Amino acid sequence: MMELLISIDEARDILENNIPVEEAIRHIERYGVDVLFGFNLVEDSNKAINSSEMAQMMEKVRELYDYVIVDSAPSRYLSDSRMMAHYMDGIILVVKQNFANVSTILTSIEKLSLSKTPIIWMGQD
Repeated sequence: MMELLISIDEARDILENNIPVEEAIRHIERYGVDVLFGFNLVEDSNKAINSSEMAQMMEKVRELYDYVIVDSAPSRYLSDSRMMAHYMDGIILVVKQNFANVSTILTSIEKLSLSKTPIIWMGQD
């Protein structure tokens, strides 16, 4: 089984710098997963996420891997996770214990459900 964990920031790096996705993937032997790490932010994530380059990158990683997990910023603060939802088969919603109130959690669920991508699991951090 092949798994890939993607940081949205790394996806942006690949798109902006035209780095082939295969060159950006790093294998973590200890955990048996491949990862795309990222640290740089772009000013217009909406443009990057909805670009044809992002669609091509996601298509490519779906060809290479059985499971693709995308890690994004908290949906409460940034809309990246909601914008990425159309690339996903399911959403895992993680709530920080003793931090998020019920109203915030329900708002996040409501906004994520607009994508029509099912929330397949919900847990606490």
